[in-house]
Amino acid sequence: MGYGSTAVSVLVYAALLLALPFSTGQEARRREVTLSVCKLDQSPVPCAKFGLEARIRGQLIQLEQYVNADGKSAFLVPGDLKAARGIDLIVHTPHGEFQVNQLENSWWRDDWELGLEHRPFSDDYGWAVKNKKRKCLGYVVYTNSEPGRVVSTTDCN
Repeated sequence: MGYGSTAVSVLVYAALLLALPFSTGQEARRREVTLSVCKLDQSPVPCAKFGLEARIRGQLIQLEQYVNADGKSAFLVPGDLKAARGIDLIVHTPHGEFQVNQLENSWWRDDWELGLEHRPFSDDYGWAVKNKKRKCLGYVVYTNSEPGRVVSTTDCN
């Protein structure tokens, strides 16, 4: 082979590289979580009333909400959280706050449902209450997780 065939090979390789979508890397950096439903004592409320923070290795990160193209509240998952393990979520509501500890990294995507309930608990999440003295229940539902819907419940104050 001469220099001509090497030049052609380099041009073909360069053309293949240019044909690849460059947005793939940027989309991978922008993981969005949509807050599809937010409830206080079983009544729907605007998700903007909920404040969200993540704690990773002792550092608190404010999760800034915005309205996405579908008109729903959402937030972008900060890059620090994407590769982290054991992330805590702190949810502030007008009726109290709760914290879900050690969230799986794979749950920081897609659609979430958030809520806080006081007694009497709904049938939807009351089954998760093992402590009969519990007066307040906070929950996060990860709607597109594997193997399906996953629910995290915790005490709240």
